[in-house]
Amino acid sequence: MPRLPLVVLFMLLVAGCSTESTMEGLISDHLPGPDSGNPNEMILFDGALYMQMADPAYGVEVFKYDGTGLERVTDIEPGIGNAVPSRFTIWQDRLYFTASRMPYGRELFRLEDGRARLVKDIGEDRGGSDPRSKTVMGDVLYFSANDHKIGFELWQYDGTEATLAADVEAGPSSSNPVGLTVFEDALYFMATVSTTGSELYRFVPGSGAELVADINPGTSSSRPQFLTVLGDALYFSAFAPETGIELYRLRDGVVALVSDLNEGTASSSPTQLTVVDNTLYFVASTAEMGQELYRINPEGSIELVVDIAEGAQGSSPSNLFASGNRLFFSADDGKTGAELWIADGAGVRMVRDIHMGPEGSGPLHFATFNDEWVWFTARTAAHGAEVWRSNGTDAELVRDIRPGPNSSSPTDFAAIGTQMCFAANEGGTGHELWCLEAL
Repeated sequence: MPRLPLVVLFMLLVAGCSTESTMEGLISDHLPGPDSGNPNEMILFDGALYMQMADPAYGVEVFKYDGTGLERVTDIEPGIGNAVPSRFTIWQDRLYFTASRMPYGRELFRLEDGRARLVKDIGEDRGGSDPRSKTVMGDVLYFSANDHKIGFELWQYDGTEATLAADVEAGPSSSNPVGLTVFEDALYFMATVSTTGSELYRFVPGSGAELVADINPGTSSSRPQFLTVLGDALYFSAFAPETGIELYRLRDGVVALVSDLNEGTASSSPTQLTVVDNTLYFVASTAEMGQELYRINPEGSIELVVDIAEGAQGSSPSNLFASGNRLFFSADDGKTGAELWIADGAGVRMVRDIHMGPEGSGPLHFATFNDEWVWFTARTAAHGAEVWRSNGTDAELVRDIRPGPNSSSPTDFAAIGTQMCFAANEGGTGHELWCLEAL
């Protein structure tokens, strides 16, 4: 038998020792043909992307992608039934989520040893408790749930047992705690009580829940929303009859109006509160300038960042996204349509007129890769809605997945390793999982 050259032997040895290569492009047409696997709610956990996804044989379950392949993790609702896992949260090195399974209904589950485990059947035989608004404070996971005896109230899970934390609205009616936000060793949220309406409440472990402020006195509601912590203060929007919906602040135990930005009973309606580099940005509207971008300055006062669309028209900033010390957003200056803008240490400017002319590219679905690039979806006449990225200086098309003016409509961007993954439709597959090299 002839001897093989040393170079051939070396190549065979390397081939035999090689590991699986990273996949790229369309990962799987999971529901073959035009039907969609529709991967969404992607979250990076334990070195893999976990997500909700539809399977032709197992229904909507938890799947994971580790860079080399896509696999189903759970069969919570056996067979083709749909568990529809959602609201993924990482806590104590475990992945928690809600899912539906007969006879429990929608309850809280966790992944343990690669399997889904029911945390507790809170609703028992009365129906699912539909856990919502999960957040962590200290060593406890808090959430809102409905046991069908006292309604939607505040619950807690310490890793061993799930118990009622507070029955804010005593009796069978629900207080519906939402917007759970940790601030100064307490949990703040909006709750609805018959005597106060929807107002700001807080929960302190060992002390229970209490009203913080009845901003709209009596049974009427101020509906505090968008609770956001900046330094030693908690900011939120709320309604009072004399000012409309404006920005409020809780500091040193006192709730106060920051400013009646749109003076009188008309509302400035602050939304999209976003903290970037110790600065709170938000969108608000006035009669003089329309809807524009504002911020809290170092003195704690509200100031206009820039009047992007001069006059009362407003630039309608949207999709505010923090990436390091940069704020990306969409805005319309009245000439270019809704395009990509940035606010950073150098000021506020349009990054690029992606869709030339007045129509606008409408950038959305922002996600950060490697602290430098921000990926997003944008639309042009030539390419439709496709995958773009920006480093804050310029923006570029990454790939025209569905060539020509039709759109692949990418959503749910999430980074893993050297890749950015998302759901997209190339035209013949429906919305499926795609991953592209990002370096």
